[in-house]
Amino acid sequence: MARQWNGRLGKVDNCQVGVFAALCRGETASLVDARLHLPQAWADDALRCEQAAIPENARDYRSKSALALEIVATARRRGLRFGYVAVDGGYGKEPAFLYGLDALGGRFVADVLCNQSVYLQDPAAQVPAWSGRGRRPLHPQAQSAAVRVDHWAALQPADAWQRLCLRGGEKGQLVAEYLHTRVWVWDHSQAQARCWHLFVGREVGATEISHYCLSNAPEHTPLTELARVQAQRFFHRAQLS
Repeated sequence: MARQWNGRLGKVDNCQVGVFAALCRGETASLVDARLHLPQAWADDALRCEQAAIPENARDYRSKSALALEIVATARRRGLRFGYVAVDGGYGKEPAFLYGLDALGGRFVADVLCNQSVYLQDPAAQVPAWSGRGRRPLHPQAQSAAVRVDHWAALQPADAWQRLCLRGGEKGQLVAEYLHTRVWVWDHSQAQARCWHLFVGREVGATEISHYCLSNAPEHTPLTELARVQAQRFFHRAQLS
């Protein structure tokens, strides 16, 4: 336990934090794995860990996104079958986590922050030619400009929004509006940018966007499929809380 971000309260508080995985299908959801997040202060205090009987192989500090990637890798080793990994912005904002999921060969739908940078065309990153003066360039640079996802969404015309039915509910069909395009994502550390889906959602009639998402699903994956995967987490939140 330590003072750390508590997602349920939406603020920093004295609490325990865990990383959880739930397997969802239709109206059913079940927890399949969980890892306790060990705060840095605990990882730095060997005596405290010993007194709390924390296993020695769990005393190293690992970020929540690193724990989540371990959960996905473990699920695959165990033969657990799933179509997508869906995560919120706390994980989607971590490039290493998304690249790690991509490297595992699975599909993901990840919420990202409104200031997520993307490229509308391949940045074709390369190390600039040396002019012969000053220091020789060592780091690759993008050949096109990046744009924030919220800035891109704000420039889209009204007729670019698509209205989709996500599921049936007690009060009728659950419908939302979406923007969708293909973008390149590059964090300046990879040799090549990744070409992924970007989709943006809001409630019907709303002006504020509720979520921005990236997905590495195949290029011709229907937007309806991506939107339903993203919404699945909210459908089952009450069951798992």
